[in-house]
Amino acid sequence: MVYALKSSPSFLLVVLLATVLPPPAESATLSWDSDANSGNGQTDGAGAWKGANQWLNAGVSATWASGSDAVFGNGGTGDAVTLASGTTVNSLTFNSFSGSYTLGTAGQTITLSAPGITMNAGAGTVIITSPFTTTASGFTLNSSTVALTLDAAATLSSGFTLNGGTARLTFNTNPTALTLKFLGTGGGTLEIAGITGTFSHGSIASAGGTNEIVSLVGSTAATYNFTGLNSANTGGIVLANPNATVTCSSNNGSNLITNPFGADYTPVTFGVAGTTLTLLQNSGNGAAQEYQHGLNSSTYGFGGTVVVSRSGATGGGLTHKLSGPNTLGANTITVSAANFNKDAAYGLTLSGATALDGSATFQINNNVNGGGAGIGTLTVAGIAGNGNRLTLKGAGNFVQTSTFTGTGSSLVLDSIFTGTANLSQANTFGGGTTVNGGYVVIGNAVTWFGSGMLTLNGGKISPTGTTARTIDVPLAITGSVSIGSAGITGSLTFNNASQSISGSPTITLAGAPITFGAVALEADSTTTFTGSQTIAQTDVWSGSGSSVALGSGYTGTATLSQPNTYSGNTAINGGTLKLTGSINNSAAISIAAGATFDVSSYVTYTWSSSTSLSASGTGIVPGSSAATIKAGTTVDLGTQPITLTYDGTHPALYISPGALSLGGNIFTINGARLVQGTYVIVEQQTGSITSTGSNTVKSASTAIPPGATGSIRVVGSQVLLDVSSGGTTLIIR
Repeated sequence: MVYALKSSPSFLLVVLLATVLPPPAESATLSWDSDANSGNGQTDGAGAWKGANQWLNAGVSATWASGSDAVFGNGGTGDAVTLASGTTVNSLTFNSFSGSYTLGTAGQTITLSAPGITMNAGAGTVIITSPFTTTASGFTLNSSTVALTLDAAATLSSGFTLNGGTARLTFNTNPTALTLKFLGTGGGTLEIAGITGTFSHGSIASAGGTNEIVSLVGSTAATYNFTGLNSANTGGIVLANPNATVTCSSNNGSNLITNPFGADYTPVTFGVAGTTLTLLQNSGNGAAQEYQHGLNSSTYGFGGTVVVSRSGATGGGLTHKLSGPNTLGANTITVSAANFNKDAAYGLTLSGATALDGSATFQINNNVNGGGAGIGTLTVAGIAGNGNRLTLKGAGNFVQTSTFTGTGSSLVLDSIFTGTANLSQANTFGGGTTVNGGYVVIGNAVTWFGSGMLTLNGGKISPTGTTARTIDVPLAITGSVSIGSAGITGSLTFNNASQSISGSPTITLAGAPITFGAVALEADSTTTFTGSQTIAQTDVWSGSGSSVALGSGYTGTATLSQPNTYSGNTAINGGTLKLTGSINNSAAISIAAGATFDVSSYVTYTWSSSTSLSASGTGIVPGSSAATIKAGTTVDLGTQPITLTYDGTHPALYISPGALSLGGNIFTINGARLVQGTYVIVEQQTGSITSTGSNTVKSASTAIPPGATGSIRVVGSQVLLDVSSGGTTLIIR
């Protein structure tokens, strides 16, 4: 049996089309072939992207098909490849070539899908002139040094795999969006160049890469804003252009954020002074918080400003943490605060090892929001000085949590530093410490100042607690300084054999006792002690023409127990100078009202033949109005000259206890002119004053009027001054 098939015209058309048309094309891998000749293989060079037979598909000449994978580079020289109209590229791969490939044409967009761009070893420079948009899964940069330039506006939200080396991504027009995600574990550096003006479209998204570094070394934008910092990347952002600002922010607002970036993310590295890094917390504006930014595996070399901030206008203080390691160049690093409540404290912690690659400065500012003065604190762990200097400035505090090392390295507290430097570690740096300002607190270690000279030129230094502290490094006091604090009971001893004082400083003392060793006083200078701290010595104080003074505000006891040789004056204007050694070379000893010269450790204290005496008491109450000599049994003034500043009423010199012995002394009596009469100028508490010679009054005495005469008599426990004829006469009419 035979059957006949009856067909309609439309059915025949469907059958015909199915027979003639090929199946839909799949994405092909096309290799650029400049000479459009498959016979001699792939060649590099110029051409038209959509020109006939400009590509090879498995070695066969082909014309570009949108959505294909594009491969450039076969050992030749790159050149310009123009684009007549926009196209979509599945991926771009660049193999070995020299020179540059310039791809596309202005106004004709290249849209990159997946998997992105791969630049392999040997690839030269790539410049994409067309507008460029990609949401590709990633750029893989395998070359030790590759360069990709985007000549027009670009939108990038790609992941980057950096397999070592350095790749440069250059924007000749700012990208409209830039999201950097790092994939893989090869490390490397991605340099971002060409960004200008204000750039606030950057983010670093969560991904799994490690050890990558984003470098803005080739960009000149004034402001960068990178958000979404929650990557597991352990590299960082390098900011190397001057006067730029980077804001790194995260929305994590818990009370203790130990790792907001996954596994130790590095937010920024500064390279040039004048840059600004803002560490911004977008939420959690209530309680004080700690916000950690990790730096676990990269170098952090920076200069410029680090701002600890919140996104809200107010909030309690918090501490941002950068966990190192850090490398500080020869720059000033300013630490400041923003968007906190008035007077709220804040902090920045560099918790990893820090190396000095130049003489660096920390400017630590307080929180001055609303006119307040919330304390800012910079906490730094171990510092490797490498022969460089670290300087502290500002009003905030400096705290160390590990040692400062380095032969030739030094620490300087600048004269404009008004904060507190807490030195609590066994430091070994050898270049010395100079204190020009601020307050140095020394804690439980024993080598706070390393092994170099401690120079005190200003500011304040004090131990803490009740434990005795000994400073073994050489000491130079070159300016007025405060030592010790009220309420501190642990003594402080300067024990090094090399100690010097110069510049006629005032040394203000408080708290626990202080002990000096051998001190070389600058020639013809005066060292003045004030305050309340007890002073002791373990070795000789020396100096030609050098003077030592207890200031009028001094209320303690200074014990000189050594055979001192300084030859200037000894001024006791306050407190007590207790002598158990000697000051026989001192040219003069002066005792003011309320001050005491204590020689009671000697049975008989004999005045040095090199030393004169002056006194200016206004009464007989020791420690208040009297200029007192406290003797053992006897104080023998020999024949030394005595100058008394007399108020006309009260003894200018008081002996209590003990007895005074005169040997024919010349008295100079200064003060207001006296009328004719008898005056008690020296008084002894008990017993009789002895005199073995003729005591006289010097004619130049200002208290004796012209034409009058003065004479000295010793009567019992008093030395009397008689003023006769020529003095002022009281006439009653």
